[in-house]
Amino acid sequence: MNRKILFNSLQYFINVATIVAIITLLIIFKTDVLGYYITLWILMGVSILNIILVGFKEYFIKEYSSLKFTLVLHATYCVLNCGAYYLVKYVGGYEKFFYLYWLLSYLGTAIIIGVFVFLNYKFKDDKPKFKVNNNA
Repeated sequence: MNRKILFNSLQYFINVATIVAIITLLIIFKTDVLGYYITLWILMGVSILNIILVGFKEYFIKEYSSLKFTLVLHATYCVLNCGAYYLVKYVGGYEKFFYLYWLLSYLGTAIIIGVFVFLNYKFKDDKPKFKVNNNA
């Protein structure tokens, strides 16, 4: 099996499993703060895992085959959800304004993903300007 297909399939499987896990946790915990924290941790962990998988993919394939904004996409929604976690932890008011926190993290993550997927689609052939040393 092609390594590129293997890494892409693994990344898509992890992302779909994450979406299913978050929806399941939202059904179980409803609007509880613990469920909110768990889903934020899952999103941050998946973001870091996706960045690591992109790194492994580029290391093993020896060519930069990822789209231009892929790493920025994962890092951005990790930072957003980390900020949302600390906002709830130190500012508080989750019980009163839980819908605002949910909009911030989940709708913000969806908008970030949508914007960077659009940018990746628009600048599909515009790769970063460096070459990987294939002789190493």
